[in-house]
Amino acid sequence: MKYASIAIAMLAGACAALAAEPLPMLSVISVRPGDTLNLREQPDARSRQLGFLAPTDGGITIVGQAVQTLDWIQVQKGRARGWANARFLAYGDAAEQRRLPVRLTCTGTEPFWSVEIGYGRADTNLDLGQAKGRIALAAPISASKHPNLWLHTALDRGDPSSLLIEAEACSDGMSERRYAYSVAARLGDRLYSGCCR
Repeated sequence: MKYASIAIAMLAGACAALAAEPLPMLSVISVRPGDTLNLREQPDARSRQLGFLAPTDGGITIVGQAVQTLDWIQVQKGRARGWANARFLAYGDAAEQRRLPVRLTCTGTEPFWSVEIGYGRADTNLDLGQAKGRIALAAPISASKHPNLWLHTALDRGDPSSLLIEAEACSDGMSERRYAYSVAARLGDRLYSGCCR
């Protein structure tokens, strides 16, 4: 199976500037009213706070991503700039009813597999025990008449990998746990289905 490597340039030794296509705008999600999303000096929750984003903020620009983890994105809104936890950011405008979180964990059973999705890339673990892989991802596109459906495709045109994610209740078939998203993942020459959170 062929995996594309992500095109990155080091930014102050801690982040990668992603420079392929126009960068999508982000918005804040899952931050309670009255609370804020902190912007940090480094991609670390213990790092010095530089500013914050409000729970309803949109129009957030991506500046870079941490190389070692999918959990942090360097962002800017107006004069506020810093590292934000990617689990609290989504593609799209804050006014949109459904938005796709930047950071997702997708899993499936029979066979067991997992994909960790972050901005610009996905890390795969197929049939748990096989070699892990990395896919460079284009920003997701949403279906024009189905705003709850998004498609991530591989940046490498020679890699057929893609992730079709839908905002719908999903069950892993093994537990009582319910997930907010379902996924159909074409990874190399195989098709997997599962749930994402």
